[in-house]
Amino acid sequence: MNNMEFLIPIFLFYIVYLIVKTVSDNRLRQRLIDKGVVDENAKYLFVKNTEMQPMPSLKWGIVLIAIGIALFVNSMFPLLMEGPASFGFVAILAGLAFIVYYFIAKSQKSAD
Repeated sequence: MNNMEFLIPIFLFYIVYLIVKTVSDNRLRQRLIDKGVVDENAKYLFVKNTEMQPMPSLKWGIVLIAIGIALFVNSMFPLLMEGPASFGFVAILAGLAFIVYYFIAKSQKSAD
């Protein structure tokens, strides 16, 4: 199995997520407009923050590095991990990366 084939379902779920989020945001905006609730505070609900946000970047950096390490180890030792074991290894390292990020974010929040 090609190493890139597992990305297809991930991208599919991401696209479905974006579609659902866009539709729900548009419905919420329409409800706010219909009720006449649009004021300065409501505008900030949907404005994209263009500033660099370090915490989400850190999260996805840690996760992508963990997935990269998992794929690298899988390619170096293909006999140890075949089929579902390789997907499990990628998922375990990605999960560990999210846990590491959680503790980093929690310590950062308590420091503020």
